[in-house]
Amino acid sequence: MEEGVETTMYLATSPEVRGVSGQYCARCKVVQGEGAEFSQWAQSAEEAQRLFEASMAMCGITPGTYGL
Repeated sequence: MEEGVETTMYLATSPEVRGVSGQYCARCKVVQGEGAEFSQWAQSAEEAQRLFEASMAMCGITPGTYGL
């Protein structure tokens, strides 16, 4: 399997992580302790809004469409 998609496929298909949600995962494992901290970008409301707006623009969705 190509590197970069392994963890995504593992999380989508493995019964070992069934029901796991809201956790940071890397290299086909749920990461806890050191290394599990989220970056400042992941915790930034401003960055979340910027990503949301950029994603909408890339998909051709304008504000107000679909109640967004």
